[in-house]
Amino acid sequence: MKGMLKLFLIFSLLGILFAQSNLGLNGFTFAEKANTADYEPSTDKFTVTIDSEGKYIDSGYRVSDTDGEVLIRRGDQPNAWENAFSGDIIYEGDVLFTTKDTEGTIVFPDQVTLHMQAQTELFFDFNDQRKQLNVIYGKILFDFEEDNDQASMHFDLSKASVMSEDSILICESDAASSRVLVLAGKAEVTDQNKVITQLIANEEVVSQESGNENVKTFSVESELLDWTADIRNKVNADIESRQSKLSDAQLQEATINDVQENSKYDMNSIIKLFAVLILVVGAIYFVLGKRNK
Repeated sequence: MKGMLKLFLIFSLLGILFAQSNLGLNGFTFAEKANTADYEPSTDKFTVTIDSEGKYIDSGYRVSDTDGEVLIRRGDQPNAWENAFSGDIIYEGDVLFTTKDTEGTIVFPDQVTLHMQAQTELFFDFNDQRKQLNVIYGKILFDFEEDNDQASMHFDLSKASVMSEDSILICESDAASSRVLVLAGKAEVTDQNKVITQLIANEEVVSQESGNENVKTFSVESELLDWTADIRNKVNADIESRQSKLSDAQLQEATINDVQENSKYDMNSIIKLFAVLILVVGAIYFVLGKRNK
């Protein structure tokens, strides 16, 4: 009996450990997956654009900073990976990949920065008609540093597409699902069923094969813990700058509204005073007319 009891306790303990192990794996964030599982970059051929001389076209974007091994290849050359370094040109149709324990930063024109976490693969699907960034796998943080109503970028994820308008946002994607988080600004997320979900600051949505899930709120501070201190500080400063500009704009609007309201009151006062004067003058004429008679 005691032997049976010991076996039962041993198997129960093993079952608990196995369950915790599975829960831990299923609960991993993309950042944790990137440093625990080896993702192999795609070997697909992608569309590239070339000029009249047969040369690849400069996208205008540059590799800004690398912490570890960042790889780059032309989209139509599946196995021609090269090490990417600060200042390298990103051509239309290029593919970038950050290896394990690596992060990379890309500088876009117009004060835009994109940060890549480890084991993230991006395809720059750019041509004359569109500028679309395909997040094949992994996690990025996209930061429109300056408040610009005209700024926009289109992202293609595994289970959704995203139109970002003057936003600071995080996109993460793998084969099963996609997740979009808006830290500042707004974004439009379209799932595979063409259903559109609108997001504003501090809102997120997960997209799966069945479509977009319900919108949820999240903590910006908690999400930024996945990024380096330098990135956290920069993003927080950009968010504070936006909030300050918004407060100034709101104050200016309130001041204008007050002036307009005061102008209305002043006009009403003038009208009332004019009416009183007419009544007084009329009364005077009436009294004088009575006396003359």
